[in-house]
Amino acid sequence: MKTMTAKCDGLSLAMLALSLVVVMPSASAATTEPAGDVEQRRLLITFLETYQERLDAFQAERLKFRAGKSTLYQVHSLARRVRDAELKMSKTPEQEIAALARYRTCARDFEEGAMSRIDRDALRLWRKEADFDLNPIKRGPQ
Repeated sequence: MKTMTAKCDGLSLAMLALSLVVVMPSASAATTEPAGDVEQRRLLITFLETYQERLDAFQAERLKFRAGKSTLYQVHSLARRVRDAELKMSKTPEQEIAALARYRTCARDFEEGAMSRIDRDALRLWRKEADFDLNPIKRGPQ
């Protein structure tokens, strides 16, 4: 699955929609569907829009951080919000694992470029948090 190896740059809205196996019906099909299905699709579209907004904010903040105009805390906060949005949209354990793996990859990507000791220590804690969140899911129910 390509989405599992995605870098910290994130996924486009189209890639995420494909990874979630979202199939939107035609306009004529939407008129004959039960109200629950229509509401569920609206909710999914709202989640996708929220995800895209968070991803855009994260990417912009990441660029500002690399230019020295933002803090690691702000970038980490936005990365968590992107992860949380992906987890809300996840329907299977595999999708949850993929979202958490992307979050961990993001932490590792930042760790490689950390300059100050404080940033390195903060990034190490960020990576440990990501590993902690991911490991129980990978092991499965006990």
